[in-house]
Amino acid sequence: MIFLLALGVRLGFALAPLSQIDAAFVPDDTYYVLAIARSLAAGDGPSTGHGVLTNGFQPLFAWLLVPLFQLGVGAEGGLRGAVILGALFDALCAAGLFSLARRSVIPCQTSRVVRGPELVGVGWALSPVALGQALNGLETSLALATVLAACLALDRIDQISETDRRPILAGFLLGLALLARIDAALLCVLVAVWLGSLRRWRALARIGVASAAVVTPWWVYEWVQFGTLVPSSGPAVRAAAISLEPVPGMTWTWAALTAVNPWLDLPSLRGFIIGRTSLYAVVLALAGGLLIAGLTLAWRRFSPGGRLFLAFGGTLVFFYLSWVPAVWFFQRYLLTTTAGTLLVALSHWDCWHSCGPRRARIARVVAGILVALQVGQLTLWAARGKPADRDHNGIKGYAAPARAILGELGGAGGEVVLGAFQSGALGYFAAAPERGGIRVLNLDGVVDARALAALESGTLLAHLEEQRATHLADWEYLVRRI
Repeated sequence: MIFLLALGVRLGFALAPLSQIDAAFVPDDTYYVLAIARSLAAGDGPSTGHGVLTNGFQPLFAWLLVPLFQLGVGAEGGLRGAVILGALFDALCAAGLFSLARRSVIPCQTSRVVRGPELVGVGWALSPVALGQALNGLETSLALATVLAACLALDRIDQISETDRRPILAGFLLGLALLARIDAALLCVLVAVWLGSLRRWRALARIGVASAAVVTPWWVYEWVQFGTLVPSSGPAVRAAAISLEPVPGMTWTWAALTAVNPWLDLPSLRGFIIGRTSLYAVVLALAGGLLIAGLTLAWRRFSPGGRLFLAFGGTLVFFYLSWVPAVWFFQRYLLTTTAGTLLVALSHWDCWHSCGPRRARIARVVAGILVALQVGQLTLWAARGKPADRDHNGIKGYAAPARAILGELGGAGGEVVLGAFQSGALGYFAAAPERGGIRVLNLDGVVDARALAALESGTLLAHLEEQRATHLADWEYLVRRI
């Protein structure tokens, strides 16, 4: 039932007009993945166009989109398919969180009826935060779904017999998680440390072999073709984040606000807080204190699968804060952390619900208010449309401007070579079968390692001249980087 509830809510939004979906949910990066999937379907390798191969994407989601383009869908059909696929995987995430809560969180001994796992599933199914990531046309929900599946398979794997085959399944799922998003390597490290500390070497070896069998073909291709296993998008996003000179207090505050709120999407409140540096210490103290205290009190009530999931979510926060402080991607990158907050909240809700009639009433009232607020926000979005993302959450709605720019350049005459940092939608629609004659250059290096090298060496202008660029189109602050 939780899966059907989540899927119904997401499909209700995913089947809206594409112009509304694009404006509310879809960032420019989505069009990179769509262009790569279309190129793979055509047999041209992973490219966003004009023969420039790239590894700057998460491969599993792109591969899942290939059959759509093989069926002959157009540019809009590809976008619709990606959004619906994301909705499906996020519905699986709601069911997966319910299953992890039911299997991993040990009920309080005094509890007669435990409804906490259902609350977790419903909370994710109705979460506007989860919905916003489910419909972005990217790998976000797929990555969370594979991590949840791996943690479920790994739960209590320390107690199995040496002949049990579950480590093979767990390794296979970890391999899929790595292909869904490369940061799952941190989960693999946690698994290795955990099983190594228990001296379960045979189980660990089986997990390693199974996961290697899944990822090795892609990694071999990456190494041979690009000389690296790291997607070019990672260093490119890191370079972009560092170039903006992020303020550590603001970055940490934004991460904290993202991690502690799986229930409601409150951009105005976040913007209010981020605009006032005097509030940073207060927010960090409150959010950090709640998370640390909540996790400390609840940790002993989680089985290994739940602990792995929570530990991975915490590791992601420190990794992205220290290595890729791109705050506009935090809702995507830290979605596992946000989901973990639901599990921690479940543990305390369960205990409150079990400690006498008065606390049980308080727990039910709090849960009812949160669910009512979620339903209210989703209803407003359905009636009025989701407000556009601005500032620190990443801008959405690139399709219409891209089409307008390409329409103007279509009559320019001669060869048109258009350079853009945000080149996803421009490249996707420029390379569509119904449009030709415009070549789009990616300048931020996300899908073009040559551009990243030029940025890092300060020779981007020479790169543009070498590629015979005739036009530039982008935000003013990005054009200044040239």
